Formats: sequence, C-alpha cells, structure tokens
Amino acid sequence: RKARLVVKASARVDKCSKNDIMVAPSILSANFAKLGEQ
Repeated sequence: RKARLVVKASARVDKCSKNDIMVAPSILSANFAKLGEQ
C-alpha cells in the first residue's frame, strides 16, 4: 500500500511540475511588462 501511495504522489508531482513549466513563461513575460512600464 505504501508503494502505491508513493507512485501516486510522484505522478502528481510530475503533473504539477509540467504545469508550472507551462505557466512560468507567462508569469515572466507579465513581470517584464510591469518592469518595462516602471
């Protein structure tokens, strides 16, 4: 049972990390836009 929980946790981490990688560029571009305005 413990092994299954670990696998599920690692799978969730992989999905989250991929989502973070996809979202990061938009956040960076938004930050640069704000810096440019200042």
